Amino acid sequence: MKDEIKFAEWLAENHYVLDNIQNGLHWWKNEYGFENSGFLYMKFKKENMKDTIVESVINQFKERSSVGINKYGVTLDRTDLTRLEWLNHAQQESMDFCLYLEKLKQYEK
Repeated sequence: MKDEIKFAEWLAENHYVLDNIQNGLHWWKNEYGFENSGFLYMKFKKENMKDTIVESVINQFKERSSVGINKYGVTLDRTDLTRLEWLNHAQQESMDFCLYLEKLKQYEK
């Protein structure tokens, strides 16, 4: 029942209205054309499919952004750094990353 409600909401969001029923198929239309329920349901499922790994990384980026904002009071939208200063920050972060990798490699020896 929940999926049916989500599907109905998705149809409305995409401006689909029932046009007609032929041979047991429900045909929907919007400004782009006509599609049957089966095709639209597959499209709905595909559009609402989530990649848990990507979602996890996105959430970690959001959490890291919040920590940075709370700690430094600025975002990456700041304009007070030169290109060279940004490059230095990136280089320092990359060097830290290399150190972390080396530490992890020590566990494998």
